[in-house]
Amino acid sequence: MVTEAAIRALEEAGLAAWPPASLRVDGSHRLGMTLGHPSKRLNCLTVLDPRDTAGGIGRLDREMRLFLRLGLTPYFRQTPLTPPLYAEEMDRRGWRTMDETDVMIRDLTAPHAIAALPPPSLPVRPVDDVSAFATTLARLRGHDAEAARQTVAVFERVATGLRLWQLDQDEEPIVVGMGVDGVDHAGDRLIGLFSITTATAARGRGFGRLLTQAMLSDAVARGVARAWLQVEVDNDPAQRLYRSLGFIPHHPYRYRVPLGF
Repeated sequence: MVTEAAIRALEEAGLAAWPPASLRVDGSHRLGMTLGHPSKRLNCLTVLDPRDTAGGIGRLDREMRLFLRLGLTPYFRQTPLTPPLYAEEMDRRGWRTMDETDVMIRDLTAPHAIAALPPPSLPVRPVDDVSAFATTLARLRGHDAEAARQTVAVFERVATGLRLWQLDQDEEPIVVGMGVDGVDHAGDRLIGLFSITTATAARGRGFGRLLTQAMLSDAVARGVARAWLQVEVDNDPAQRLYRSLGFIPHHPYRYRVPLGF
């Protein structure tokens, strides 16, 4: 059974790994805002305690209005920790649901888990130049130069444990990914895997698997206990890949947005 403490630890780890430019903390309410970046995670309200409803629905409305003042879409990140009062009110108002996602986790300590990580058949290399990595990531995702610049700013806000990886073919990057170290609710070392992105022409050929295996092997060598990531429910290729690599569902989340956005 997944506990509230375990869910909160991964949600906190996600905030630390992809920190917004501005983070307002009010109890368990985390309101992040980042002008100029398309990431919903960087521009959303998350509540990390289902009992933290002091102020009622008025508190929720006040927080969501802060996005509107800055011209941002008011996203709410709904997790199993979202207070039922808020979830029921969003349902009553007909707020749209977006990006249904599974947070998945993999044990890296069991002997069979380590044995299931063969070395990659193509060279995977760490990347030290965060600007070059952000530019490559933006290009692979079809984002513009401003998004790349904002991604560099995100990397600079990561407090510790940022690891960037890239796999090249014919001297061209075809898949990239990032990892961020953290700690779970039991004090064990974690690594979160994010932004694993493959060039469109190279998809379906196993390059994402090679990069993920290399990132996991590096984590095992450093004594990390568990790896985690997030993948949208309807992304069947990614779901199959990560499940085949030993990841199992931990908890879901989704974004909610008022009608009209």
